[in-house]
Amino acid sequence: MVTLEPCNHHGRTPPCRQALLDAGIARVLIALIDPTSREEGGAARLAAAGVDVEIGLLADSARTVLRPWLHSLDTGRPYVTWLYEVDAEGRALTASETMRTLYRTTTDVVLDEAGHLSEGVSAGHGKDAFAIPAMTVDEPAQLLAALHEGGTRSLLLATSPRTAQRFLEAGLIDATTFHVPHPARPTTNTGEAALVYDAFVIDRVERHGDHLRCDTTVLLPRIGDQT
Repeated sequence: MVTLEPCNHHGRTPPCRQALLDAGIARVLIALIDPTSREEGGAARLAAAGVDVEIGLLADSARTVLRPWLHSLDTGRPYVTWLYEVDAEGRALTASETMRTLYRTTTDVVLDEAGHLSEGVSAGHGKDAFAIPAMTVDEPAQLLAALHEGGTRSLLLATSPRTAQRFLEAGLIDATTFHVPHPARPTTNTGEAALVYDAFVIDRVERHGDHLRCDTTVLLPRIGDQT
């Protein structure tokens, strides 16, 4: 069972479909066809070689796992997650270094409160190392476009709420992860001091010690959307 169709080309590594054939695999379950497949695609080559290929199993779950990568293909920019903390009064605060370290490995690049970019994880299979552009957070759209061009597919935004607001206003934040003390006083507003902004849809809440972790999806008009 694989989330994405085995590749059919030789890049930084040999084709994945050839590795499966060499291993004598008789049946392959593929959740999603690779939208970047070259030539006829790995699934077709496997089937032509006599492998039993099934496509579409757990496709929705695979889309969730691959959401940042698929999103970057569709939009031409990284999938942006705003990381922040909330105080006892419900005000959004800049994520601490401890929190940034905790989530660093879930993303390609981290943008911190000082405007510094750092690599989240090492470049993976089929991906070149990204190039850090000489831009500031005052140009969020250009910054994201340049990072995408350099190979970045996901960005963890760990800036101040004021800086994150620039991304929000431009429709350039896709999700958030924040920590709030437990118990907390939930508040909802559109200002800088907010626990949950009006455009956020809460996907998951989990308790971790003396705080809650909340994950949300941001429903904002995207640049280029038709109205």
